[in-house]
Amino acid sequence: MGASIILVIIVAFVLGYALVSWFMQLKPTLKNTCNKNGPTHKNGDYAHQEKTSDRAAPTAQQSKEHEFGRVLGLKGVITKHELRRKYLEAIAKYHPDKVNHLALEFQAMAQEKTKALTEAYEYFRVKYDLR
Repeated sequence: MGASIILVIIVAFVLGYALVSWFMQLKPTLKNTCNKNGPTHKNGDYAHQEKTSDRAAPTAQQSKEHEFGRVLGLKGVITKHELRRKYLEAIAKYHPDKVNHLALEFQAMAQEKTKALTEAYEYFRVKYDLR
């Protein structure tokens, strides 16, 4: 009886290894869609701009847009609804009512983060006519 249990365990390990190997081959390759140029508007969605050249320096507008996208945690292509959801999730973490019981340093940090989030969202709201 002991040998049959060992045989079952060995067969289970071999089959498990084979299944995991097979699933790993089916897994699609993930690409990082984020780049230095920040999000742009395409048919109601926000997609990162194509990088034109390694030597081309981003304009001030692109740098500003990229920084605001980073503040809000934007990556890849997102819709207007997702942009609003990201903003609301981020602002909920740093809202003054949520941090009023913490030390003054944390309250000041949360206030600055809230200002940065609001400024970034306001930029995208005006640029893409979000209501």
